[in-house]
Amino acid sequence: MESVRDKKNTEGFWFCIFSLGCWILSKVTIYYWLKAPIVLNPFDDGFYHDDSGIIFSILLFMIVAYIFVIVVRKVHPDNKFGKVLACIYMIEVTAIVVIIIGLFTWWS
Repeated sequence: MESVRDKKNTEGFWFCIFSLGCWILSKVTIYYWLKAPIVLNPFDDGFYHDDSGIIFSILLFMIVAYIFVIVVRKVHPDNKFGKVLACIYMIEVTAIVVIIIGLFTWWS
């Protein structure tokens, strides 16, 4: 017979798996978007309408991944997988903010 604690840990584990899947899917989408020759064309002066949909899907996957981890940390605070994912996501967000600030200060 399964205890309530085992069910909660299993539920938290699956939330973390979905979060990790969304996070990986966002990174794969970024990779294939940057790999497309039209993105890195130096003679291009426009913003393609396809790019906005790709950027929206990347942001959607990332936000869903963060929301799943926040739910796991709130509902299942003892889940170690959730703690590790939360730390990884915090490091990623910090690195993105530092890179963006660095790029804007370098360009100005």
